Amino acid sequence: MNKREEFEHLLHGTVINSACSQNDAEAKIKTLQEWITANTPNRLYRFRSNTNYALDALRKDEIWGSTLWEFNDPYECIPFYNLDTIQSELERELSFEHILSLIQLFKSGNIPEIMKNAFGSEMIERIIANIPDKLDESALRKNCEIMKQQIIAFIVQNFNDLCGQFFTGILQEESQRHIACFSEHNDSSLMWGHYANGHHGFCLEYDFKSILKPCQQGCTDIKGCNNFMITPSIAPVIYSKSRFDATSHLFTVIQANIISRVAAPMELYYGDTLLISKCLLTKSLDWEYEKEWRLFSPPSIGPVTKHKVIFSLKPTAVYIGSRSSAEQAQILNQICKEKDIPCYQMIQNYHGSDFKLFPAPYEEYIKSGSTRN
Repeated sequence: MNKREEFEHLLHGTVINSACSQNDAEAKIKTLQEWITANTPNRLYRFRSNTNYALDALRKDEIWGSTLWEFNDPYECIPFYNLDTIQSELERELSFEHILSLIQLFKSGNIPEIMKNAFGSEMIERIIANIPDKLDESALRKNCEIMKQQIIAFIVQNFNDLCGQFFTGILQEESQRHIACFSEHNDSSLMWGHYANGHHGFCLEYDFKSILKPCQQGCTDIKGCNNFMITPSIAPVIYSKSRFDATSHLFTVIQANIISRVAAPMELYYGDTLLISKCLLTKSLDWEYEKEWRLFSPPSIGPVTKHKVIFSLKPTAVYIGSRSSAEQAQILNQICKEKDIPCYQMIQNYHGSDFKLFPAPYEEYIKSGSTRN
């Protein structure tokens, strides 16, 4: 088991919900905190295009994050819901009392706000339209199994709408966070091609490991923690063949709204306060070559912008792309001198057989007589 698989096993095996005591929740999150602190690489790298915005952020030691909507993979962070499991759980959980209570609730029109939010107005209107004007409790009791199957069939028929409503709630949570992406390596030609404007940009090296420390926010309810009790909030991406399975969390919502009808707190509503983190840290196996780590901002308060500064940290080195112009390279080298940090030129190591790029000290590279476009 490699380190990322180890983290996946640990994170996905950690569930924090209303059944957890404050002490239990703190102990579980502390285990995650200790793993991250111990396994964060000594160096993480961020690829940048050679723009005025990126240069200005470098000068100011600013790390900018983006919302999920700005990422290049439109399908990441979308969880999976197993309809067969939902159906079997409803078969097991729905009793006559639940069915009768639910019918009476819809008939009365006094539908809790949480149920309206979970199912949406159109779906609720369809349910109400199918309720007969007169209810015969004895007849309903005799036909309890039929009624149960009708309710289950209705949920199955409208499963996509229900998932959409639930996922909208997840997206609202996810969109409150800004994320900055880093890689464990800076020698990949593919990464330079994708994220540094076709090798025209530059790459920043950071040392997060030496500054990691326990979170000092002083939260009164640790069960609502989404940053692993660590500052800065950073964690490795999990690469998987399958999307994160949020079936149990969706059923918790269905259970709360259909069976129990409670105005559930967030941790019960989702069944796990770490649900958002698990979604945000799961990517397709296709992206495994990136070896990504993600830095998270706290949830935004107020209007959400596409980009914002989420952390301040001085880079430990700068690497210049092989296609950067001489003028761009000189600007980057001058910034490095002002910051007293090393500056390197990325080159192809022609003496090696692999395709990895090699960092050469910039001043030595210039003195060697190498030319640029």
